[in-house]
Amino acid sequence: MEANTLNPNFCENELKKIKANLRKIFKAVGLENISPGKLLRPRLGLLVAQKLKLVDDITNELTAVELIHNASLFHDDVIDEATVRRNSPSLNFLKGSKFSILYGDLLILNATRLILDSKNREIFELYVKTVENMIMGELIEISNTNNLKLDFQQYMDIIRKKSGSLFGLSAAIPAIVCKEDYEFFYDIGVEIGAEYQKMDDLFDFVKDSRELGKDSLKDIENGVVSFPVILLKNEIGEEKLEGILQEKDFRRLKIIFKERCEKLAVSDIKDNVLKIAEEHPWLFEFLNSMFSKILQYNL
Repeated sequence: MEANTLNPNFCENELKKIKANLRKIFKAVGLENISPGKLLRPRLGLLVAQKLKLVDDITNELTAVELIHNASLFHDDVIDEATVRRNSPSLNFLKGSKFSILYGDLLILNATRLILDSKNREIFELYVKTVENMIMGELIEISNTNNLKLDFQQYMDIIRKKSGSLFGLSAAIPAIVCKEDYEFFYDIGVEIGAEYQKMDDLFDFVKDSRELGKDSLKDIENGVVSFPVILLKNEIGEEKLEGILQEKDFRRLKIIFKERCEKLAVSDIKDNVLKIAEEHPWLFEFLNSMFSKILQYNL
């Protein structure tokens, strides 16, 4: 595979600006203890900016992307009734669902203000479409709770909307500023985000809370038909799977999954990530870091 011609650490100064922006906004709304996180989406946007030789400052726009991501986590923790996030008690656990929802709304408001400050109509329209996609993806997922008829392509449509679209926005922003074909970069971001969600779904099922830094098995407990559930259905049949789920015998499901589905799941994500890296070698180091846990996964 061709080595990456870009340095994924080139953007450290820009990332420091984004972290400072986030901390300033978090403090302003009373969230001083919230960590900025790994900033994967801004990192992708800055790599695209380097690829396109963009000289304009897009840190405010990428800060907005990360604010939307954090808002979605607050809202997700309410939906999932999660108690842990990033190895710490979740905001939902500490302050309750009403506070979590309203804090999420505040972050969305601040993100929208930053996007409007860019005075770029095309970025604003894609931003609105992205948030709409995220909401629609979540709504479709919720409407299919415990629906074992959901197939793999329908699942992929859900995660491309609810997870992939925000990566897509990050990748598209520098292309829009450069007046390049932003849909090309948007699509790359969406696929990266979808594979990241598949990895997250897999780890939610096979790892424990300590390893995850958040509650494990939340998806299956809440009736979410995720990547592991679809693989199990294809392997043991819908009727048998439904019976085990009704008994809430998740330990048995984990054993079956490890014996019959885990290798397929890991190989599927790994193959797709390597394909993206082969098609876009300038993203190799970024993808290698982002997906290190799956690329180095011991079966």
